Amino acid sequence: MTELVIGLISAVVSWAITHAYYKRSSVNVPEWAKPIIERLPEAPPSRDQLIDLFHEALQDGELIPDPNFGYVACPRCKAPSTEFDTHEQFDEEREDRYLVVRCKRCGWSDFTEL
Repeated sequence: MTELVIGLISAVVSWAITHAYYKRSSVNVPEWAKPIIERLPEAPPSRDQLIDLFHEALQDGELIPDPNFGYVACPRCKAPSTEFDTHEQFDEEREDRYLVVRCKRCGWSDFTEL
C-alpha cells in the first residue's frame, strides 16, 4: 500500500514539473512572425530555406521593413516596424543632422548621421 501511495505521489510530482516546464517554454509569437512560422517545414529548415521564406514574406507584403533603417521589428519588444516613429534631429553644437527611429511601444531608439 505504501508503495502505491509513493508511486502516485511521484507521478503527480512528475506531471506538475512537466506541466510547469512546458507552460514556461511556450512563447507568444509576435504577429509579424506568424506568416513565416506557418510556412516552416516540419524538419528544421536550412539557412537557404529561411532566407527564401523571409524574402517571400517581404515580397508578399507580410513583413514591412522600416524604409530608413531596415528593421522588421523592434529589437527590444518585437513590435512591427509599422509602430516606429522616424524623425530628423539637428545637433547645433556639432552641426550634424541625424535620422532617429523610435519604437512607439517601448521607447527603444536608434539613429544614423545624415
